[in-house]
Amino acid sequence: GRNLMQDAIEEAVTFRRKMSELRSTVSGPTADWWFDIFQPPGIEARSMRHTTAPLATPEPEGDDVTSDTSFWLLDPEASWHGYEALQDGFVMLDPIKVTIMTPGLDVAGSWQEWGIPAALVSLFLQSKGIVVEKTGNYALLVLFSLGISRGKSGTLLSELFQLKGHYDRDESLEDFLPELVNLYPERYQSMSFQQLAAEMHDFFRGHDAAAVSADVYGTLPDQVTTPRDASQAMVGGHVDRVPLAEADGRVTAVMIVPYPPGIPVIMPGERFDSKRTPLLFQFLSILAEFDSRFPGFEHEVHGVESVRDRATGEVRYEVDCIRS
Repeated sequence: GRNLMQDAIEEAVTFRRKMSELRSTVSGPTADWWFDIFQPPGIEARSMRHTTAPLATPEPEGDDVTSDTSFWLLDPEASWHGYEALQDGFVMLDPIKVTIMTPGLDVAGSWQEWGIPAALVSLFLQSKGIVVEKTGNYALLVLFSLGISRGKSGTLLSELFQLKGHYDRDESLEDFLPELVNLYPERYQSMSFQQLAAEMHDFFRGHDAAAVSADVYGTLPDQVTTPRDASQAMVGGHVDRVPLAEADGRVTAVMIVPYPPGIPVIMPGERFDSKRTPLLFQFLSILAEFDSRFPGFEHEVHGVESVRDRATGEVRYEVDCIRS
């Protein structure tokens, strides 16, 4: 078990190091760009030994990045992670959970002029048999889990290179994501990779989706009843399915959880209130509008029913509320 765990860490660190080294060398016609990794700087300069390759002389204590836990701690004074008010020595990055950040938005929440939303990258990788655990607007998570074989990091790296080539050559979506075009030909038939990426990026940037996503958890809704009573109402059928636009003042019977981050924005028994929690309505409305405009890239939001109008293509979010 210990060796399997060490293998997973080494494979993840190998990928992290390669990505960091390439960051300064890969270029393309749309200025120099490459994917970033959410991790402390300097990983490519640290040593790493393999469990199957014993050393003639021991390495200095703490030099091996696969065992030096201090490397993965988030320093409250560092700027690379973008977090504020962290407690020293409290938060640590898991090396086998690799967050790949796509161009368009930095960790400080500043928008770039152009970008490649992570949904495009995720869908491409999935079409190549690479499982992406979570996909945000400009970040996606891949796991280097137990039992992973040597060389898997090379496969992921190769496909990211392929994606960069598709983008730099501005290939058509029929070449880049043929299955998507086959499913929604009227929407994507004549589009190129760069066109769709730009349209998605302009949508997120125009709605300042990063700020809304970060602030939606800043104010808690009013609790009207207990989660247990709300659940009993749901089980007993004493609920109405209400369009989000008409939910103001209603008490939800379900927990609404957008993925990622997988944190509820409202709990059973809490009230929808456009005055107290306006960002909640704005946040969910942004998700529904994105789903309407970009079929095939719908968000995963547990607790809401996503209904697409066949005539207009518009997506409407509906939620189960306790019957008054």
